[in-house]
Amino acid sequence: MYLKNSILINGLAVVLVILVSIMAAFATRRMHWKMSGLVKTLLLMGMMIPIHATLLPNYKIYSQLGMTDTIWALLIPYVAFSLPQGLFLTTSFMESIPVELEEAAVMDGCGIYRIVFQIITPMLKSSIATVAIMTFLNNWNEFMMASTYLSSPKWKTLPFSVLEFTGEYSSNYAVQFAVMALTAAPAVIVYVVLNKHITKGVAMGAVKG
Repeated sequence: MYLKNSILINGLAVVLVILVSIMAAFATRRMHWKMSGLVKTLLLMGMMIPIHATLLPNYKIYSQLGMTDTIWALLIPYVAFSLPQGLFLTTSFMESIPVELEEAAVMDGCGIYRIVFQIITPMLKSSIATVAIMTFLNNWNEFMMASTYLSSPKWKTLPFSVLEFTGEYSSNYAVQFAVMALTAAPAVIVYVVLNKHITKGVAMGAVKG
């Protein structure tokens, strides 16, 4: 159950971060409006705030809203603190895409959503892979927030399973090591599967530079 919760929460976080990062990067870099630079700066300033510095205020807000011990108690901070890094990487890759492609698409009658998701997004594969890996790895082993916001086993994530086999006077080390291997396996698989896209993106950037 803990493994299912971890996969569900981290999977949703990765999808939301990628989706919002692409749309925010397009809005702040390609669309011309007065507050675009300010909005981008405010979003990127989130990289300066440690995720654990918001434990107490977030817990107070969740308590008042009745959101403690729910999936949203973890999903919201995971997405919020991964978004600045995702926006930074996506914006950097988007700047290398020629604007003429979008202008040609507009002349052919494409709307903004088709431009973003059918033209820009396929060209951001390396960026999307990088953001996915960074978001997944940063949140997969996160324990402090999960232990603060969750009390019942319903939404507990995989790091909790290590504590299940730790006693006051003795511990089942064999099972603990098995759980640790299970915890590390998904992160290793994600990195191995998506690593080629990161390498390809870095190489493309080096050639263009």
